[in-house]
Amino acid sequence: MTVLNTISFGGQNAGNGQWNATFDTQNALFLKVFGGEVFAAYEKYSVTNGKHRIRQIQSGKSAQFPFTGRTTARRFKPGSDILVDDAQAVGGGTGADATTPKLLGHIKASEKVINIDDLLIASCFIDDLDLAKSHYDYRGPFSRELGRALAHEFDLNVLKACTISALANTGASDPFQSSTKIDITGNGTDDATAQPSTVTTAQIIGAAFDASQAMDEKYVPEEERYMFVRPDVYYKLVEDTGTPGQGTAILHRDYGNEGNGNTKDGFVIKVAGMTVVKTPHLPRTDTAYDADGDGAGASVKKNPGENNDYQDDFRKLTALCWHPEAVGTVKLKDVTMESEYMIQRQGDLMVAKVACGTAGLRPECAVAIMAPANQA
Repeated sequence: MTVLNTISFGGQNAGNGQWNATFDTQNALFLKVFGGEVFAAYEKYSVTNGKHRIRQIQSGKSAQFPFTGRTTARRFKPGSDILVDDAQAVGGGTGADATTPKLLGHIKASEKVINIDDLLIASCFIDDLDLAKSHYDYRGPFSRELGRALAHEFDLNVLKACTISALANTGASDPFQSSTKIDITGNGTDDATAQPSTVTTAQIIGAAFDASQAMDEKYVPEEERYMFVRPDVYYKLVEDTGTPGQGTAILHRDYGNEGNGNTKDGFVIKVAGMTVVKTPHLPRTDTAYDADGDGAGASVKKNPGENNDYQDDFRKLTALCWHPEAVGTVKLKDVTMESEYMIQRQGDLMVAKVACGTAGLRPECAVAIMAPANQA
């Protein structure tokens, strides 16, 4: 019979999942004199759930997300045939000839297919004797941590997918299908050594207004806009390091920011019309890799088991702004928890799982704010 080589022992202090034959190590956390509570090392929770399009399907390997573009109005010349003739001429600018567009409008329609990735799981095994020795039932905390692990991975994939979509479509000629990449210094250069931690409060606020402007110019609805930032950037929005203790301009009541946050509690609600979401889940590393390992090939954006693009170089990502239409998720199996007592192994196997896939939908609804190129 196969022996499990990684087990969650609640009695071992900082255990590595391996059975330790020493009594003191086996029972380090068991009842001596214990008057406290068990605290999780960290809290993980989903910040993207409910802030983007999510579609539940009952069966299938993928789901279609249809979307339509926009059209324009034309001047009609009496007696014209709408299906055949040109509209009345419109100016082409100083020194340019007038143009005569077709009367019949054209509305672009397309779809985005999002695939279901392989099953995502988080699991642990609880030994029956180990649990019996314990003075508390740690199955509850363990099960919650499994759910948090899935939430963390779910958020990470959603933020990655939207960022990839935002960076991949910045050169699109159609303003309704192109995303925006903002160089936070405005110099348009690209320096791989720059880090988001070097940006200033003024640069972040300025970039946020640039992002809102970009979405306004692409007719993105003003409601439900979000700006996702890491904690270091978030607190720069609260505390202006140039004038310690005074807070930033977006918190000053003299500027009409009553109720938008305060430095006492260390929070800010909105900037440039976007709800600010603080999350450590925003990717910050280079997760792509070379398929053949020689360092010369194209970077792969999918890990094994992933059927959508999630991997890229995110080292310069400072903030991600979106409207819920920017990214979509299809779920085949929502988050579920299973537990089974295994008599042959004398313990409980606990598994949390989800089957879903995520990808960018409408690039014009996303703005990626990148680190300055001239700072290390």
